[in-house]
Amino acid sequence: MRPFLRLCENKRKLQVVSAGGIWSSICGNESNIVVLRFARKERIAVKNRQLVLFAVNGEDIGIDVACVKEIIKPVEIFKVINAPDYIEGLINLRGEIHAVFSLRKRFGLPSLEFDDNTKIILAKANSDLIGFIVDEVREIVRVEDENIEGGFSDMKEWEKKFVSGYAKSGDRTIRLLNLETALPLGT
Repeated sequence: MRPFLRLCENKRKLQVVSAGGIWSSICGNESNIVVLRFARKERIAVKNRQLVLFAVNGEDIGIDVACVKEIIKPVEIFKVINAPDYIEGLINLRGEIHAVFSLRKRFGLPSLEFDDNTKIILAKANSDLIGFIVDEVREIVRVEDENIEGGFSDMKEWEKKFVSGYAKSGDRTIRLLNLETALPLGT
């Protein structure tokens, strides 16, 4: 594995990561003074992420399980007049109204009839709870943070817009869906 840079969750720490673990961290404080710290491999705990793995057009796509409220079978969807094509409409789930998007349409793919595998994933996006339709939900996978990378130069057009990175799990490459760009409200 080639070393790469990773911006930490608090966005105030940049780490240089290699196959041997994190070998240095660059930290900034309020006055933008940069300090270089060396970390020993044995002191670093490997962090894992759990991803809900689903498929759209046969592609493995994942989102952080913490973003998902629930996964349901398709229910009656009420169409919204003059909405963009990828907005399927609204659903009423236990008295709460949620917008529902088609990821197939959002990615520029043709629609498919719903079948037994089709699911609606309700997830937090842009601080709202939004549903999106997927071809199937496959599983929940655990991925180590060191196996998550940014984009590649040979990305498909839809990936450039809607994928925030890639995760390696065994021999699979999982695209990480960027919910904020894939499911925008008010567009």
